Amino acid sequence: MAKRRLQVQSSEEEPAEGRAGSAEERRSQRKRDRRRREAQGKGSEIKGTSRLRRGLVLGIPAGVVVIAVVVLVFFNPFRAPCLSFEGIPSQSGVPAYPSHNASTDLTSSWCPPGVSTAESMTAFLQIEIQHQFVGLPSSIGRNSTYTYLGQPYNCNLPLNTQPPSPPASPDGTINILSPWPYAYTLSDFFEVWSQSYSGVNVNTTDPNQPITYTSTDLLGFSADATHTITLFVDNQVSSSGPSLELNTLPYGTSSYPSCINAVYGSGHTVLLTYTTTPKVAFSVLSPAATLSTTTNGLTLVQELFYTSVPHPAVILHELNVEHAAAAVTPGWLLARSGTATLVA
Repeated sequence: MAKRRLQVQSSEEEPAEGRAGSAEERRSQRKRDRRRREAQGKGSEIKGTSRLRRGLVLGIPAGVVVIAVVVLVFFNPFRAPCLSFEGIPSQSGVPAYPSHNASTDLTSSWCPPGVSTAESMTAFLQIEIQHQFVGLPSSIGRNSTYTYLGQPYNCNLPLNTQPPSPPASPDGTINILSPWPYAYTLSDFFEVWSQSYSGVNVNTTDPNQPITYTSTDLLGFSADATHTITLFVDNQVSSSGPSLELNTLPYGTSSYPSCINAVYGSGHTVLLTYTTTPKVAFSVLSPAATLSTTTNGLTLVQELFYTSVPHPAVILHELNVEHAAAAVTPGWLLARSGTATLVA
C-alpha cells in the first residue's frame, strides 16, 4: 500500500518536475537567445564602425590629394613656367652663320635643317638716336646663300627680322624661332645684326656707324657727361642693359608653347635711346631716321623704315606699300627728297 502511494506520488510529481525542467530550459533558452542577439548587435555595430573607419582612412587622404592637386593646378602662385629658358652654353657661343665650306655640317649649325621648334615668339625693339627713330632692316639673321643636299637653303638664325606684316608685326619686330630653349639677349641680337650688316647710317650726318650696343655705346654713339644711353622696358627704365632677356618679353600673342603668354603676358616693348634730354620714353610718331646698311658679302636688303611704338594699322598699311615700292625700285629711295642713301 505504502509502495503504491509512493509510486503514485512519484507519478504525480513527474509532471511538476517536467514542467519545472521545461520552464528552466525555456529561461535558459531565452538567456541564450538574448546573449546571441546582443552579440549580433555588437557585431553589427563593430562592422558598421569598421566600415566607417575604413571609409575615413581611405577617403580623407584621397580628398586631401584631390584638393591639393586642384590648388596646385589653378591657384599655385609659385608654379614654374611651362618652358624653362637656359643660358646659351659657352661652347656654343653666340648665334652665328656657319661657314660656306663644302664640308660644313649644317645639322650642327645655328640653323639646322629638319628640327622641331622648342620656342617661337616675337619681341619688339625700337632705337632712338637724338629723338630720331632708327628702324630695323629686314633680313637680320637671314641668309639664303647656302646649299643643302644640292638645293638652295635659307639659314635663319634663332634671332631674325622679316619684312613687316601688318597689323601683327610692325617694324621693330624680332622673331625668336629656336630649336633650343635658350635665353636670347639684346646683346645676342646686336651680334646677329652685326653679322648680317657691316654698318648703319643714321641720316647723312653719321655715316657707317658700327652695329654695337654696350652700356656706354649705342650704334657708335658714346655715353659721356652730356649724353646718356637708356634702356626702357614697357616705358620704364631698366638696368638690365645688353643682358636683357628677350624671351620673357613677348610682344605677340601667339607664342609657342602657348603658356609662355600665360606666364609672361604680351605686348611688351623695348626702347633704346641715345639723347641729351631727360630719360623719357616716346610712344608717338617721331621724325624718322633713314637707315642705310652695308653688307658682309650678303644680299643687300635696303628699305626705308618709319617707326613708332606701336604703329596704327593705317600707318602700317602705308609703310607696307612703301616697302614694296622700295624693293622693286631701289632708286625710289633716292627720289624721296634725298632722305635716303644707298650704300654700295
